[in-house]
Amino acid sequence: FTAIHVRKGGVSLHHEAWNGWTVPQIVERLKSVAHQWGKTYGVDERRIPIAVDDAGVGGGVTDYGDDSGYHFVGVNSSCRAEQYEEDYPNMRSALWFGLADEAARGNVYLGRLPGNVLSDLRRECMAPTYRLDLRGRRVVESKDETKERLQRSPDNADAMNLAYANVFAGPDTV
Repeated sequence: FTAIHVRKGGVSLHHEAWNGWTVPQIVERLKSVAHQWGKTYGVDERRIPIAVDDAGVGGGVTDYGDDSGYHFVGVNSSCRAEQYEEDYPNMRSALWFGLADEAARGNVYLGRLPGNVLSDLRRECMAPTYRLDLRGRRVVESKDETKERLQRSPDNADAMNLAYANVFAGPDTV
């Protein structure tokens, strides 16, 4: 599945998911969503950061999207989280715990999303387990382990984690 999650500040505004689309279809949909929300908030759609899981098919999405003049940001969750290395051994853990910590502080609002989306997000966000590594850092289980437990990939939760990722966006962004 491909999932898109839109937020402004700590408010989730939109979420959608679909299956079987090609890279050009995904890029066109992401650009359309950026246009829609940029227009809603008076923001240049080409300045809105579009965080993409850059592994596998996502690499093509990032490359194709960048070539179109939009602000696609590749995030590889399997790589080291250099800026957060004291707390997390990899970007996947930084993304999952970063959002969880913000939500625990009351900085994430999902109330504008439909009930079926909230149900899917709740199920996927509650599925992963974690442990502490030898340095005392929190480590989220592998995506494969989460997939096994859910009997599917946590694509909706991954999209939300990416939407809330701290990527450089510039001053005028949604």
